[in-house]
Amino acid sequence: MIDHFNPSLKTFSFMITSVIIGFFENWHLNLIMCIFGLGCLITSKRVTIKSLIFPLIPLIILALSFFVAGYKFYNESLISNRVVMIGGHLTGALENGLILSSRLFAYGLIGLAYSLTNNRLELITSFIQQCKMSPKLAYGILAALHLLPNLKKDYNKIRLNYQIRGLKVSYLSSKPLFTLLIRTINWSEYVSRAMEAKGLNETRTSYLVMKVTLFDTILAISLPLITLILGIMKI
Repeated sequence: MIDHFNPSLKTFSFMITSVIIGFFENWHLNLIMCIFGLGCLITSKRVTIKSLIFPLIPLIILALSFFVAGYKFYNESLISNRVVMIGGHLTGALENGLILSSRLFAYGLIGLAYSLTNNRLELITSFIQQCKMSPKLAYGILAALHLLPNLKKDYNKIRLNYQIRGLKVSYLSSKPLFTLLIRTINWSEYVSRAMEAKGLNETRTSYLVMKVTLFDTILAISLPLITLILGIMKI
């Protein structure tokens, strides 16, 4: 389901939902959004176990850190801080820790659900067709995204070239970075020339057509609306 959600509508829907979460101090709402984000990740065919586990580990550590900070440094009497519940209700310190940690975890899972379930080409194409983004800007962003994985390889090759020539280069040296910067500038120039040679402009047609279905519209509207209703209801 989430894989076939129109990328443009998904972008605005997830963005508005994340903003709405920030207006409510309700850990129950944050927990529901965590379940939603995790459900999107589990049901997506584009998400592998490896791509999910690695970002989850630092996210869990950060969430635990926020919980400890919110619980330990809450400005409340020492007596109430020593217990978990008073009169069947959570103490302010524990609730504050849950709010901070669950909100961070909700943001993280929603962000992962957005980034891991989107296809780069489909996202850029949707921005061009639905959001009327300039093709030159859109494909420039796409080219930059494809460049990022190659930067580390180029940097290691540059360091190796310096070592072959007998030049000692430390990790803090600016020489390899300067060389990498020059290569990146030249690469971007070649890409821009190739884009012009291919006739990339507003009149160019695309073999990939992104459509907005009724399901996309309903899901894009209902997600932030349900979040807002749950926040107002103080579940």
